[in-house]
Amino acid sequence: MRKLQVQGSAPLGAEPGERPIFRGHIQSLDGLRGLAILLVLTVHLWRPETRTALGMAITRTARAGWTGVDLFFVLSGFLITGLLIDSRARPNFLRNFFARRALRILPLYTLFLVVSLVLLPLWFDHLGLSQRPSFGNRADAAHWPWYALFVSNYWMALADRFPAGWSNSLTWSLAVEEQFYLLWPWLILVCPPRWLPRAIGFVFAAAIAARAFVVWLDAGWLTAALVTPCRMDALAAGGWVAAYLRSPGFQARTWRWLLRGAVALALPAAAVWILWEDGDPRTGAAFQVVGYSLLAVAGAGLLGAALTGDPPVLRPLRSSPLVALGKVSYGIYLFHLVLFTAVLPVAYKTVLALTRWQIAERFFWWAFGVAGSWLLAWFLYRAVEAPCLRLKERFRTPTSDTADLGAPNPLPSGSRSPATEAAA
Repeated sequence: MRKLQVQGSAPLGAEPGERPIFRGHIQSLDGLRGLAILLVLTVHLWRPETRTALGMAITRTARAGWTGVDLFFVLSGFLITGLLIDSRARPNFLRNFFARRALRILPLYTLFLVVSLVLLPLWFDHLGLSQRPSFGNRADAAHWPWYALFVSNYWMALADRFPAGWSNSLTWSLAVEEQFYLLWPWLILVCPPRWLPRAIGFVFAAAIAARAFVVWLDAGWLTAALVTPCRMDALAAGGWVAAYLRSPGFQARTWRWLLRGAVALALPAAAVWILWEDGDPRTGAAFQVVGYSLLAVAGAGLLGAALTGDPPVLRPLRSSPLVALGKVSYGIYLFHLVLFTAVLPVAYKTVLALTRWQIAERFFWWAFGVAGSWLLAWFLYRAVEAPCLRLKERFRTPTSDTADLGAPNPLPSGSRSPATEAAA
């Protein structure tokens, strides 16, 4: 059987025909994360334009950008599962994992809550926008414990609506990931390596069953979209890839068959389903039950293709713009709506007067949002994240470098890539 290869990395510790073990930074994963954040930026920043055929086509495509969050889930499942498998036999396994997760997530998220729940309401009061839709951050401040404890997804599901403040609506996905971090290490700890892919497959199936139960209860599409048990299939799909590549039962032929099926079948099927719908496919019962899982399989196929460099059509994942976005994707995700809602009311009329063409104005705001969010996230990484990430060295679990699929990529002055630090 052919040994799988990762572009930019050398497979080590495997005899011919055995599963690959990778070393070093995998640049295409930064690019995949960059693709995910670009999708999220597009769905949030592209303002609908229906006066021209071009504007309608772009608007229809842009609204599918919510799938970027599902791709983030797949990536998180892959990186975290791989890290846990590689370090579970090491001293202080759980302590180090939770300490490093806290240092990675909490500093920037705490700053986000201060800005979104305290500073933005003052700014919107100054502009006289507090009572307008999408600017209701002050009302969200009353629910701060839900945000602070990473359970805002359950508040949104119970309320059957997103928060009043537009910039706070994205916190549901962070809540899902944090709840995943609390639960997943225990599965990795108790399940033998040979049985782990099957156990993760059971979690994948359980998510489908949970959403089917939600549909049967008629609990609303937000419950199926936001509640953690219903979204575990995307995280499990990425986790399955990490577990199978490390499993004693790995078969290269089976891996290639699954990878090609996911890329050639699941990915086009998910794209057609999402783009074909006139409305939001997430509101439909069929998509709620199986659509998310189809999307998860498609994301896992993209992940596997990014790891192996096959097919070549995915080589743009290693392009500099996508890699640059991916390296600071956490800061971009948290703060892009903060930036957009703070600047838009002040500059909108000026920009529209300068362009005098609605679709050009739409392109300007999209480009401004992408570039401005990247610059802000880069600054926040240097000012806030990097000093905290250096503290993670105190909780580093010694592991073999031949199993580090998410090894950090050095940045200037010895700092680490935030994209891969998420897995370290």
